[in-house]
Amino acid sequence: MKWFILFVVALAAGLATCDSTYNHYRLPTALRPQKYQLSILTLMDNPKESRFNGTVKILIEVLENTKNITLHSKELLIDESQTTLTQVNSGEKQDNCVSSTAVNPAHDYYILNTCQELLPGNIYELNLYFSADLKAQLEGYYRSFYEDPVANETRWITITQFEPASARLAFPCFDEPNYKAPFVVTLGHHKKFTSLSNMPVKETKPHKSLPDYVWTEFEESVPMSTYLVAYSINDFSHKPSTLPNGVPFRTWARPNAIDQCDYASEFGPKVLQFYEELFGIKFPLPKMDQIAVADFFAGAMENWGLVTYRESALLFSPKHSALSNKQYAAKALAHEFAHQWFGNLVTMKWWTDLWLNEGFATYVASLGVAHIHPEWDFLKMDSFENLYTIFQRDAMESSHPISRPIQTVKEINENFDDISYKKGSSVIRMMHLFLGEETFRSGLKTYLRRYKYKNAEQDNLWESLTQAAHENDALPKNYDVKTIMDSWTLQTGYPVIKVTRDYAAGTAELTQERFLLNPELSLSHNGGCWWVPLSYTTQSELDFNNTLPEDWLECSQKGRSLPKRIENLPGADQWVIFNTKLSAPYKVNYDAQNWKLLIQTLNSEDFESIHVVNRAQLIDDVFSFAWTGEQNYETALGVMEYLHRERELLPWRAAFQKLTILSRLVRRTPNFAYFKRYINKLIAPLYEELNGINDTFGSIQSKDLIQLKAETVAFACIYQVSDCVSRSKDYFREWRSVANPDETNPVPIEVRGIVYCTSVKHGCDEDWQFLWTRYLKSNVAAEEETIFNALTCSHKVWWLLQLQLEGSLDPTGDIRIQDDPSTFDSVAANQIGLHLDKMYFMENLDHIYDDFYPVTTTLAKLWPSLSKKVNTTREYIVFKDFLDNSWQYLKGTKQLVQQTKEDMLVSVQWQERNYQQFFEAIQHKLNENHSMDWFLLLSVALVAGLATCDSTYNHYRLPTALRPQKYQLSILTLTDNPEESRFNGTVKILIEVLENTKNITLHSKELLIDESQTTLTQVNSGEKKDNCVSSTAVNPAHDYYILNTCQELLAGNIYELSLTFSADLKAQLEGYYRSSYEDPVANETRWITITQFEPASARLAFPCFDEPNYKAPFVVTLGHHKKFTSLSNMPVKETNPHESLPDYVWTEFEESVPMSTYLVAYSINDFSHKPSTLPNGALFRTWARPNAIDQCDYASDFGPKVLQFYEELFGIKFPLPKMDQIAVPDFFAGAMENWGLVTYRESALLFSPEHSALDDKQHTAEVLAHELAHQWFGNLVTMKWWTDLWLNEGFATYVATLGVANVHPEWHSLDKESVSNLLTLFRKDSLESSHPISRPIQLVSQIFENFDAIAYEKGSSVLRMMHLFLGEESFRSGLKSYLQMYKYKNAEQDNLWESLTQAAHKNGALPKDYDIKAIMNSWTLQTGYPVINVTRDYAAGTAELTQERYLLNSEVSRSQNGGCWWVPLSYTTQAKLDFNNTSPEDWLECSKEGRSLPKRIENLPGADQWVLFNTKLSAPYKVNYDAQNWKLLIQTLNSKDFESIHVVNRAQLIDDVLYFGWTGEQDYETALGVIQYLHQERELLPWRVALDNLKLLNRIVRQTANYGSFKRYIRKLITPIYEDLKGINDTFSSIQQKDQILLKTTVATWACGYQVSDCVPRAVNYLHKWQAEPNPDENNPVPIDIRNIVYCTAIEHGSDEDWEFLWSRYLKANVASEKLTILDALSCSQEVWLLQRLLEMSFDPEGDIRKQDSAWVFTSVAANEVGFLLAKKYFMDNVESIYKFYHPLPKVVSRLLPPLYEQIFRRSDYNEFNDFVANSKESFKGLEQASQQALEIMLTNVQWNERNYANFSSAIREFY
Repeated sequence: MKWFILFVVALAAGLATCDSTYNHYRLPTALRPQKYQLSILTLMDNPKESRFNGTVKILIEVLENTKNITLHSKELLIDESQTTLTQVNSGEKQDNCVSSTAVNPAHDYYILNTCQELLPGNIYELNLYFSADLKAQLEGYYRSFYEDPVANETRWITITQFEPASARLAFPCFDEPNYKAPFVVTLGHHKKFTSLSNMPVKETKPHKSLPDYVWTEFEESVPMSTYLVAYSINDFSHKPSTLPNGVPFRTWARPNAIDQCDYASEFGPKVLQFYEELFGIKFPLPKMDQIAVADFFAGAMENWGLVTYRESALLFSPKHSALSNKQYAAKALAHEFAHQWFGNLVTMKWWTDLWLNEGFATYVASLGVAHIHPEWDFLKMDSFENLYTIFQRDAMESSHPISRPIQTVKEINENFDDISYKKGSSVIRMMHLFLGEETFRSGLKTYLRRYKYKNAEQDNLWESLTQAAHENDALPKNYDVKTIMDSWTLQTGYPVIKVTRDYAAGTAELTQERFLLNPELSLSHNGGCWWVPLSYTTQSELDFNNTLPEDWLECSQKGRSLPKRIENLPGADQWVIFNTKLSAPYKVNYDAQNWKLLIQTLNSEDFESIHVVNRAQLIDDVFSFAWTGEQNYETALGVMEYLHRERELLPWRAAFQKLTILSRLVRRTPNFAYFKRYINKLIAPLYEELNGINDTFGSIQSKDLIQLKAETVAFACIYQVSDCVSRSKDYFREWRSVANPDETNPVPIEVRGIVYCTSVKHGCDEDWQFLWTRYLKSNVAAEEETIFNALTCSHKVWWLLQLQLEGSLDPTGDIRIQDDPSTFDSVAANQIGLHLDKMYFMENLDHIYDDFYPVTTTLAKLWPSLSKKVNTTREYIVFKDFLDNSWQYLKGTKQLVQQTKEDMLVSVQWQERNYQQFFEAIQHKLNENHSMDWFLLLSVALVAGLATCDSTYNHYRLPTALRPQKYQLSILTLTDNPEESRFNGTVKILIEVLENTKNITLHSKELLIDESQTTLTQVNSGEKKDNCVSSTAVNPAHDYYILNTCQELLAGNIYELSLTFSADLKAQLEGYYRSSYEDPVANETRWITITQFEPASARLAFPCFDEPNYKAPFVVTLGHHKKFTSLSNMPVKETNPHESLPDYVWTEFEESVPMSTYLVAYSINDFSHKPSTLPNGALFRTWARPNAIDQCDYASDFGPKVLQFYEELFGIKFPLPKMDQIAVPDFFAGAMENWGLVTYRESALLFSPEHSALDDKQHTAEVLAHELAHQWFGNLVTMKWWTDLWLNEGFATYVATLGVANVHPEWHSLDKESVSNLLTLFRKDSLESSHPISRPIQLVSQIFENFDAIAYEKGSSVLRMMHLFLGEESFRSGLKSYLQMYKYKNAEQDNLWESLTQAAHKNGALPKDYDIKAIMNSWTLQTGYPVINVTRDYAAGTAELTQERYLLNSEVSRSQNGGCWWVPLSYTTQAKLDFNNTSPEDWLECSKEGRSLPKRIENLPGADQWVLFNTKLSAPYKVNYDAQNWKLLIQTLNSKDFESIHVVNRAQLIDDVLYFGWTGEQDYETALGVIQYLHQERELLPWRVALDNLKLLNRIVRQTANYGSFKRYIRKLITPIYEDLKGINDTFSSIQQKDQILLKTTVATWACGYQVSDCVPRAVNYLHKWQAEPNPDENNPVPIDIRNIVYCTAIEHGSDEDWEFLWSRYLKANVASEKLTILDALSCSQEVWLLQRLLEMSFDPEGDIRKQDSAWVFTSVAANEVGFLLAKKYFMDNVESIYKFYHPLPKVVSRLLPPLYEQIFRRSDYNEFNDFVANSKESFKGLEQASQQALEIMLTNVQWNERNYANFSSAIREFY
């Protein structure tokens, strides 16, 4: 239903409708209404179908000849058959008639063309009948409701809201303010209701035809504009009182709120009496009603005699409402009653002068409140608040004049803003002060008397005031109010007065210009001139009470500022202050000396010699100038520094307001820590002096001090000052514990909002739910608003914020539509909520517009909460583009759109211009000096000294003409100055010529080659023959270094090429690079060197043939300082002194076996080692930094054992004479299998029983087993090219599982690792963008991309499948044959297939017509894996099997992406239960054309027994069954016989059914039916599979409103096993099975995450125990296996101090796995600034987080529900610098994508990221596959959300 249905007109018979020719925005002037008689019958018997019928009789005076009557009507059904028009001013009535009607929807015109011309002087009566639905749209005549708690019923009432142009929605009328007329209103309604209108009731009569209905007629009103008409039908109660003159005064409210009317009932008559005295005119009506309406968009509405209010603006409960609520009510009442004179008695002629209504009412209200409540000091406070607001809003170029042209209704609505209200009020206050009391009052009285019951413009007011001013000598005769005030009302903005003093002359030059927050705008272009009343005082005078102008800053007739010099000022030791008591709306900037003098006084004991208002002014002004760069933040903070002495509210409020704006800009930055410390330092003294958050309000005499305490406490709790947070939580806990929390609330009233917000922010779901329940049960609107705002403070549960957002826009929900903008604003004020707000708004704008907002300016109220939080260029561009592209929803809000864009822009400018300077000033105040340069990006050395020319050879592979036979490599490493470390080298390569060639092409990258020393010699003849290099070339695309030879190289010859080179020894973690560690004894940084050459980085260390098939022996010689140890692939041969460098030596190593360049390794270090030996006596050493050598025991023990196992498995002894393994502090890969010198990341090799969990030990074992398996698969036999990388990595992954299982049978790791690998490939390989295991590789970047789950996990899984279908003997004998045949050589997968086929046929493991190549190529050469669909015929005992590729993307055709796999079919039945036989019972085969052949399985059981395929998950495919088979499986799982299904297959069923639920092939009732059995499961594998799948769903669902249901489901699922495993208690030593330890930790992780049982408090308690330890780095009482859980949980629920404690432990930790655990836990914080700090530290090359761990940190932050949007924003804002940070290893960037793509599920976010990738191609270079897969996973998430979210949510609710 569209809201802008412009007008429905019933056609009367015989009337033709024609278009209107009149299209002006104002009504024609030919007619004027003289009187309205309005009758409205309201029918509410069925509230959902409520209607009203009406009749209006309008007496119309004709002023000009006309043939039509044009008035306003909108959405009214007019019965034109009953329309009459009669001339009534002649003696007898004369009928006229309406010949036709027309409508003009653009202006809501209803035009009646008359039969006869209407003549001037005549009076006509127009009679119209109309009707309309009684909607809930909060404008026009609408319905509202409240809940009757006694009857437990919804009660309906009706009310009007006609301002500015909505009377036309209720009755046809002349709906413009200058068409005043008296009204006689008659209301028809059920007699159980009361009716109210502007005037008292005249009489009530029964309705003639409707039983129990009456007509209530009201007295005739005074002349008034249509927008002031009001009426209501209700069953409210009222509180009576009277005005001093006896006029009745009643306050109305729903019956259960009538006790909240006392204050309004008392205050209203008092303020009306004050106005009567102030204006000299009695209140002109015979009664005054005021009514509190539950649904009301405006704060209040001044309808004459019947003022309407939002409940929170009228009602006040001393038991539930704070002083601020009382002041708000007083201000609202005073404002509306002021309107009875300004707006009602005298009304503006047109909305151009709306400010005459609103500005006056705002200012006069402050006088009224100050008169009634002098103890509040309200005039001072309110004046400053108004000025502060306009100083922000009117400093925008997109602002507007107070008085401005208005042409449309939408422009009228836009005019109800701060400029009309607060700037209007401020310029009136200025006028009041420069005219003086007597002149101001007498001028107003004249104006009101002259124009009462009429309309006026601002010039009429200026005339009356000028008269009074000249009579009283308040202005010189040559000054007039119009000239002065027009400069303030007819131009945009306000001035800044620049005061430049001549201290010697005692003068000051004053200039003015418009103040703009955007410093990039031309001030002259935006300039103007204001008549400025200059009040000032000096340090010696201290006359702040005189606010009359000492002088004027004048304007010429052309509008230019005239020069002004002020004389007789003091010298250089005294300040001057302009604008005493902020008497006019302008800012003042002084020269540096004057600011210095002011700061000196402020920071002295005499600070109070400056008036409190001017102290606030100085704070506000100087921070504004710091924003624009006209002052620096050192000066600004210098002004604020005095606040530690200040005990007045106003300066603190000015400071709080400025600091709040700055907080919004910096709270998502890592330097927020400094800001927090500054705030703590600033307000802690005041907080303590005011007794913190303790309830001392009753003893405070000054109301200002109550406000100061409340506002200080609010800041203190936000910034965690002192005990504010803990005391708040104590209050809240006490409230939660009372028997009846809706009746008894121990929280002090004045700080309830703070306590609620703080407790929800730092609390749990139950705290939120408790408060939500209080909201639903609350009877006090102010309390409801307080609670509602607090509910949005939640930091831990963004689904609750999402729930709140969705609830606010649900017309049937518990949140009223009037509260929607405040909901958005409150949610956006939350650090997490801002992102949710923005997403929700941008995704649902069409829905919001269509369903909720008839007025787009109300929609625009949502923007400030979003735009003010935008502070990066990317955010600005995104939101700006969104607004630009959403124009159809933003019509009529042009100004608001411009203001929104400008708001965002000035925030972005501040970040770019002021951020660093601001924090330098903050740090200076804190006496902390830290570098602000977070992103020092890596530099890339340019290759120099080469004559560069284009290469004609451009293939990605080296030419085949040459082959290296041997390398002699000498590297001299110079590390005397680590920051300028270099290495020099020489490489001599023996090269065999295979084909004639005239060049040598090899690889070199970033090496400086000294070509003057290059030699080329033929060495295979008896004597050496010199050749030479004629020229060189480089091909950067392939890193080729091409040497063109003087003579052709002939096939069969051998040449020695000698090259001398050098390069910087960088820290780039590839090639030959440096690493470091801290020596805690010497307190020094120690440097080492290491290599990492795989896949293509040997070329960074020495020129070489850097492809895997160019194997050759290496003789490595390393030059280094003698204090270091040197290591390489082979043992040391000899060590000799360096020939020229003292204390340097040359260490030569034995010649290696033939190997590829990527396996060469060497290191210079000062490490220690742990020795052990292989059974054959070969040396085995484990190396680490000296202070970590005690962590080498496990690796030193495990390594030889697993090597021995491999020797037996492969039948080939380890071929090298020694094995070294070394733990490197900086290492990107997990490990690297260099032959004889395996390198590891520390966390992969080192294990500390005191600090590392079982998980860490198993990780170490897996990595060691993997790398040592490579010594055969990869090193001994190497793939020919990276196409078959899987032959390395797949084999090493699979064989490692065998190795670990052999050494640690107690771990049962074989099944666990196999299933883990399968789960990984099932996810990755279900993407259309996946790739085959064996695939073409043409670029180095593609090689990097090939190191993925397909090569490793899928490669491993297909090998396991082959192992199982071949059997042990065939598999082993085939592998041995393959290794023997290709040792020291290169191979491809076909060579392996050939060896295995021979073994299979020999042992009868495969039929003779089957061969491994056909079977395995179907798995390695095509993408994906199959799903086998099993459809059983239960009667026949058969099953039909079909296969198709399984794809997560449901929009992609599986048939088009299909293929055929040779599938070994293993299965069992409920009767057999034979899970141990994994040999295939049958095969699903493929034809030669690659099509699947049909397969029927016979002899299956009947309908009462299940069948289960893929026993023990023996092959990588999924199985989907018909419904009956799933039902049978679910029955068994949920029975006591669930263990009759093998544990691996239980895990398989869970994984398969949840995948099918994802793609919609099964419903979630079935999927959750499978999982339901877990309450009795006590094996790790099924739980791990279930939780891994639920984690994927969790990351989506937690961003939705239904997350509460999901959490309850998880709690129900987890609680039994959590309790059964003794929760998080330390029972690990008593657990015999290692799997049970892992199960306990897995369950505990989820239990703490979902706040199950005692998990959170126990975890927090563990951390507190640790913090209490005298030496926490030595003694840690937290059980090792749950440290990750405890740390994370305690940080999530903890304080900044907890975070800092753990950060200190990270810095001091000596165990790499412990450091990673701590980093992970630090990412659990709910504080945005801490997460931002962590992100930025992780990408700081000079920071404390190693580069290798940066992706770990990013992933951890993004996994945090608070951190996800932060990480996403960080990545998108900084992708270029991140790409450079990782250079030259861009693949690492791909590690940052999974935590993002797993959580993006909205189509708009997907589109945004898609566009982002498309626009960031340079930063995704080499990451094409990763980015494509990321986008595809996001798309499948979107599909799931759109297709399955509702079904999943419904199913979840069924199961909890």
